[in-house]
Amino acid sequence: MADYRDSDYYNRLTDNLKQNENISYDHLMFLLDQGREIDFTYKGVEYFIDHVKEGRVLWHQEHQLSDYYDDRNEAFVEETKINQVSLADIFRQRKAMIVTIW
Repeated sequence: MADYRDSDYYNRLTDNLKQNENISYDHLMFLLDQGREIDFTYKGVEYFIDHVKEGRVLWHQEHQLSDYYDDRNEAFVEETKINQVSLADIFRQRKAMIVTIW
């Protein structure tokens, strides 16, 4: 398996990524390390991982669901939860469907 820091590998994946596709935890981490923002659905509900000057944050519509995290992407995905399930576990289990990567 490729390391999520292998930009050539994941750039090719991102270029070919289709809407409503699942991505791996490693692919998620690569995208976050690149500063990308991600719209995804989990159990039919849409969420947005935002990246602003205050840091990374998870939103559902206008509701902020997490604290802001600076460049600690691993802490962000481990500590941020949706219905008691961490983002890390959601993506490790490939239960999130990608809507848009910005």
